[in-house]
Amino acid sequence: MALRTALWLLLGGALSVASASSDPESDAAADPLWRRLLHLDANGHSRIDSPDAFLSSAGAGAGLALAELRAGLAALAAGEARYSCRFPARADFLRARFPARAQTWPRPDCPQYRAWRASLPDDRVTLVFASAYMNNPSSMFGHTLLRLDRDDAAPLLSRAVNFAARTRDSQGIAYAVKGLTGGYPGQYGIYPYYDKVRDYARIENRDLWEYALALEPAAINRLLAHLWELRELHFDYFFLDENCSYQLLALLEVARPDLNLTGPFRYWASPVETIRHLRAQPGLVAAVTHRPALQTQLLQGLASLDEGQALALGQVLAGGDWPVQRSPEEQARLAELVHDWAWYQQQNRAWISGRLPAARRAGLPVLAEDALIRRSRLPDPPTLDTGPSPTEPDQGHPGERLSVGLDWQDGAGGALLLGWRPVQHDLLDPPRAYAAGAAIEVLSLAVSAGQGRARLHSASAIRIDSRAPRDRWFQPWSWRVEAGFERPQWSVPGHGQLGGGIGVSWGRGLAFDALVLGELLLGPRLSRDRGAALGLELGLRAGAGAWSLHWQARHQALLAFAGSEAGEAALQAGLSRVVLGQQWQIGPRLGLRLEARRMFRPATSGISLSLLWYG
Repeated sequence: MALRTALWLLLGGALSVASASSDPESDAAADPLWRRLLHLDANGHSRIDSPDAFLSSAGAGAGLALAELRAGLAALAAGEARYSCRFPARADFLRARFPARAQTWPRPDCPQYRAWRASLPDDRVTLVFASAYMNNPSSMFGHTLLRLDRDDAAPLLSRAVNFAARTRDSQGIAYAVKGLTGGYPGQYGIYPYYDKVRDYARIENRDLWEYALALEPAAINRLLAHLWELRELHFDYFFLDENCSYQLLALLEVARPDLNLTGPFRYWASPVETIRHLRAQPGLVAAVTHRPALQTQLLQGLASLDEGQALALGQVLAGGDWPVQRSPEEQARLAELVHDWAWYQQQNRAWISGRLPAARRAGLPVLAEDALIRRSRLPDPPTLDTGPSPTEPDQGHPGERLSVGLDWQDGAGGALLLGWRPVQHDLLDPPRAYAAGAAIEVLSLAVSAGQGRARLHSASAIRIDSRAPRDRWFQPWSWRVEAGFERPQWSVPGHGQLGGGIGVSWGRGLAFDALVLGELLLGPRLSRDRGAALGLELGLRAGAGAWSLHWQARHQALLAFAGSEAGEAALQAGLSRVVLGQQWQIGPRLGLRLEARRMFRPATSGISLSLLWYG
């Protein structure tokens, strides 16, 4: 009897497990497409932060998927037209998963949705990457958007799908802090693409890279239906992870639920890395087009001039006469360069980019109009060579970097150095596909192990360098900001620092930098040992092929100090130094870096050799 009872219990348990596992509603709630329509994370919580995105009382909690599915089924069974019109992608999913039930559900007419869909191109989808813009904290890593194309219309007449933070704050410290901590709501928006081209390529001077995506009509239809669902909803916006690029990947996952696009970006989603991941998906990217920024076109045109042509251009830009004894091709090139230079200077509103004085700016519209008139009088325009396109942004090194090396210094011997950086590029990293003289690193960390102990060697919350070169045509300022911890000599105490500098740079290929630096320093006893330093930094940068070099000489004086003599000595360490760094690439993801340094307070020397892996 007991054996029979046990068998019945086992059989009943097996049947209940089988019944539970074959429950069609639970199975549908676990479908990847349904989870992506609700933007669920690995724990079943939705990233959508608008309460009106859901019908069920489960809110955004772990039971949301099944609760929301049942709420949707109930709404469709009750004939509620609002559900189908408000959530067309969810309704289509439920109709496909429950065809027998769907036979009794009415199909309501949704005039607002139909009119919205009719206004949007839906033949093709293109992902657009706008290169980094160093004068805006939210755009220093670049930006991505989607473009909706129509086969019979020019790309400029397309529509752009953009995800961005909704804020009225200025680009200051509060803006950066809120952006890093999710203090702003982020929303999808749709805009004319020519507006984005004007903003990015003509005003902010950012190259655009356009990646045509191979999406079937059904996938595009699903993407647009879901975009309608998201049009009034918001997500907490984070610069590092749930940003513009991450949310566009989430949208593409709805179009192609067989792809895992957001999975690799749990902690940070650099726009360049998302492009690299997209291109790794077989057959997803069909073609790549480069749309150069106005400044890129100008630089290419100016680089093609010989000395006589450059002198003639400088004469016109300074208000002199136009040369007449030139071929039609040379006259056309001159008129176009004059117009583009005048337009560029009219749009340039940032003093840090080398804006012209007001007196010279006043004559720019007349100069641009004169150039257009002269250009129109020339015969059929020849095709002018604009030079080769830059390297595609995803062809550079990955932003994450691991390093292991050995360091030796006077009087202390050797130590093992271990380093890690999640994003993105410094001045010694291989320059291919990155803007020359521009570098940005976030949350980098290095640890040294020597003399029988391990200690923090350096940590950087953020470090940004912009070393744009000056020439006869452009006069931008170079600048730098950083916040973190540094131990110039691993055998002595380190110090925290918050500082920056401004100066000038000259040269392309072989570049020379000169910056005035100011820093606030915190020593070993952080509440007592603190000071302010001011100084000068001179640097030389070069790079070609698989190697790069950066020489730096810095002298700073500790202007103000509060604390002990030992703390003052610790803060002084490393303020005056010479550092020489060189890196060789020994493979697509491997680099070898050599750094030699000489400190003057106290006097000591050191050298390190590290192997770097870019992942």
